[in-house]
Amino acid sequence: MRAERDCVLALSLMRGIGSRRLAALVAHFGSAARAWEAPCEELQACPGLPKSVAERLAKTRKAVDPSEFSAGLARKGLRTVTVLDADYPPGLRSLADCPPVLYVRGDAACLAAPGVAVVGTRKPTPYGLETTGRLAAGLAAAGLSIISGLAVGIDTAAHRAALEAGGVTVAVLGSGHDRLYPERNAGLAAEIARHGGAVISQFPPDTLPLGRNFVARNRVVAGLGLAVVVTEAPEESGALITAGFARLFGRPVMTVPGPVSSPASGGCLGLLREGARAVGSAADVVADLGFPVAPADGSAAAPAAGRATGSAAAPAAGRATGSAAAPAAGRATGSAAAPAAGRASGPPRETGPRVEGDAARVLDCLTPGEVVPFALLLARTGLGADRLGALLGLLEVKGLVSRQPGEHYSRV
Repeated sequence: MRAERDCVLALSLMRGIGSRRLAALVAHFGSAARAWEAPCEELQACPGLPKSVAERLAKTRKAVDPSEFSAGLARKGLRTVTVLDADYPPGLRSLADCPPVLYVRGDAACLAAPGVAVVGTRKPTPYGLETTGRLAAGLAAAGLSIISGLAVGIDTAAHRAALEAGGVTVAVLGSGHDRLYPERNAGLAAEIARHGGAVISQFPPDTLPLGRNFVARNRVVAGLGLAVVVTEAPEESGALITAGFARLFGRPVMTVPGPVSSPASGGCLGLLREGARAVGSAADVVADLGFPVAPADGSAAAPAAGRATGSAAAPAAGRATGSAAAPAAGRATGSAAAPAAGRASGPPRETGPRVEGDAARVLDCLTPGEVVPFALLLARTGLGADRLGALLGLLEVKGLVSRQPGEHYSRV
């Protein structure tokens, strides 16, 4: 019989096998090793596993040697954390169809520690860099890990500020470890892993940095954090996708108000209009989360007079919640308390979000009640894979599209 963990990893490589179908296979056969060896007709009898996926698994597994794949990971210095492990990050485990495997370089234990995602534009202004550095350093000093995406700009500033403060930071990749992107941050990634943090990816080591993978990366960033803080972002920034995922997951979304005349802060102003909490320091973030340790960044709790912040109860089961402050006088906002029984809640969403252009075309290609594979959507829309992946991510955070197991999508 093959090693159990080797087979868990090998099954996760198969197209159409996400965390839920992996768990279904293990439950049905009693182990991943038995599932890996099962003949096609027995795989087809597994509840929750479509016949097409069972047939594809039976064919494609012949090209994979589970023990050799695991040995290759060890040679690269990579550890794995699977959804079947007790130390899988609780923030991700609560998500529907969470990544079945995380490939980790560094200390995997830090993934379970409380942390805050700090994200923003790849083209920051001096104001954005200064604000990000001060805020991330203060959060790190408070004992919170800093989670970001290793991109140039705000992500890099957040990671570096955490390291310089002696804290822990987690970098989430949109590629495999062997194809780390951007290459210029390879040194930063190594430094993160050496100093108690972790560089993680949901993708096997040789996965290319494709556009749609960064949407998936943003989803993991949002899922890992107790909250998402957008420090500087224009209106079309990918950081807004991360904020959208956080809202879907019931996590608080916070943003730093920037100069109204600065295009680099246009996305932040939009988040404020949607009910995000205005913060100007680590003290604000810590107060909203109800985290028990005060930050040591020397900043005042409220960045501007008249800003009301709601206090949050201490986080339960690894989740922090808090009530949303009104970013402008006279404007009412809803609270973003932790969801009950797994139901995400947060600031009221716009009813009937408007979509135009390519996004509308994608939506038109999804018939209500139909579950469509990504490959078929490529054919229907005529868009490139990267562009389609990014649009599907945007439609998901708008609540118009739902992602299903095995890269399938349905209209909400």
